[in-house]
Amino acid sequence: GSGLQGVLYVLDEPSIGLAPIIVQDVMQLLRKLADSGKSDEEIKQHLKARYGDFVLYKPTVESKTWLLWFGPFLLLLAGAVLVIAITRRTRALPAQPATLSDQEQSRAQKLLDE
Repeated sequence: GSGLQGVLYVLDEPSIGLAPIIVQDVMQLLRKLADSGKSDEEIKQHLKARYGDFVLYKPTVESKTWLLWFGPFLLLLAGAVLVIAITRRTRALPAQPATLSDQEQSRAQKLLDE
């Protein structure tokens, strides 16, 4: 046999599930890599190179993944800070009554009298 004895690979994609055909393909690939004498680490590196970091149980946090993982939270935080700043600035402005020119006051009085 296969060099996969004593090794457990978990194939899971929780958001949509893996299609059976994909599971079969990945299992054949794993079996092929193990039968060719690849170590567990070499198999992990092959899968990582082919499918990306997300295939690892504990993916490494690299600079490029920080933006993907934490970017949405940073944008949300920046938006909240912006809303708070605008709200405070608006409240700090003194309320000034609108002043009308003599012509505008005359016109408004005519409209009210009608």
